[in-house]
Amino acid sequence: MNHFLIFGTHPLLSLAEAKAVIGGQKPEIAGEMAMFDVDQWDGGALNDRLGGTIKLGEVIAKIPLKELTAERLADEIEARPRGKNKIEFGLTIYGGSSAARQKTKNLAIGLKRVLQERGQSVRWVTGEKGDLTPAAVAKAHLIDEGYDFCVALTDQQAIIGLTTNVQSADAWSLRDYGRPFRDLKTGMLPPKLARMMVNLGVESRIKNQELSILDPFCGGGTVLMEAALMGYQSLVGSDMDARQVEGCNKNLDWLVSKKLLTQECRTTIKTFVSRAENLDSHVVDLSSSRRRGSMSGGMDSCLRRNDNVTIVTEGYLGKPLIGHESIEFLKKQKREIEELWGKAFEVFSHLQTKGGRIVCVWPIFVSGRDTLAVDAKEQAQKFGYTVIDPLAGWHEKAVTLTYARPDQHVKRNIVVLEKI
Repeated sequence: MNHFLIFGTHPLLSLAEAKAVIGGQKPEIAGEMAMFDVDQWDGGALNDRLGGTIKLGEVIAKIPLKELTAERLADEIEARPRGKNKIEFGLTIYGGSSAARQKTKNLAIGLKRVLQERGQSVRWVTGEKGDLTPAAVAKAHLIDEGYDFCVALTDQQAIIGLTTNVQSADAWSLRDYGRPFRDLKTGMLPPKLARMMVNLGVESRIKNQELSILDPFCGGGTVLMEAALMGYQSLVGSDMDARQVEGCNKNLDWLVSKKLLTQECRTTIKTFVSRAENLDSHVVDLSSSRRRGSMSGGMDSCLRRNDNVTIVTEGYLGKPLIGHESIEFLKKQKREIEELWGKAFEVFSHLQTKGGRIVCVWPIFVSGRDTLAVDAKEQAQKFGYTVIDPLAGWHEKAVTLTYARPDQHVKRNIVVLEKI
């Protein structure tokens, strides 16, 4: 193990994203910290790409738990001088039994004391709960001028890591709350979740920017925005609501105005108004279009049937819930949404070839004591799709990848399907 990731508020979903992007052998897990043993690692590129990872860095030592002492950490700091008169550090512990964590309870204050005894001027940077957020690490300049220790406890071992990159909270917040078009009534896909869904859809094909990504329920364009920022240039979005498509275009133009996206890249993103079941009318056969030369006029807003099309979309989540709906109401919503997906899968099957992926959201309704999950697997199977497990080989059993906040009445179940 020579590198690590620290996951955010949805660790299983973040792990699935890491598997799709990094691949390889299953990492060692301790709480929200995952340790990887890989030959090729570009921390800056991964930090830019991953939506569910808040910190990442290098593993500098793997030692028996009994050797995890303040003196050992002080040695690691002095072996890596940063050229400042004052040493500033943060320390967060991940995983481990309650007994093991109890032994590390005073590790940070002990480290401060040892460094002071060695004649150093020291500042311990800490958070309210003892852990250190990415924003705090960035604000204190711990990556380049200080030290942010991430320590994983596994069985009888301690794995010591130093943070090299942190997620920019300001950048994600700007794209979420700063974009000009936001529709609270229809719901808004969080940018981090959109980024994770795109990564699940394209899997480990980091360098393959030539596949087409389609969002047939694009709404305000969050999926298209994140995919564009990742470098994908064959992007298509549609929605039955003209107002949503207009808002999507405003948001994409806003990325250009903020110099987050070039105008050249912006012109490659195509959007149009259409119901999902009518997408076939916007399809042109790629082989015939090549014989005619480049697509022009109305053609360049079309989907190309022979493209490597990946579909990443949220779709309809049902009517907003207030928390005391009847089970009959929830069953009716569930049935209606599953029927809608059945119509959509029929159309999608015409656009995708074998191996084509769909990453979508099926809602889970929570009302009072009742919980009901939309499950459109049967509808998908009719048109050649099967639900796949994004964590196969990395998790002992199949899990539901859920994205939700504690107070929400509609949770998002992230589903990955493949055409077989």
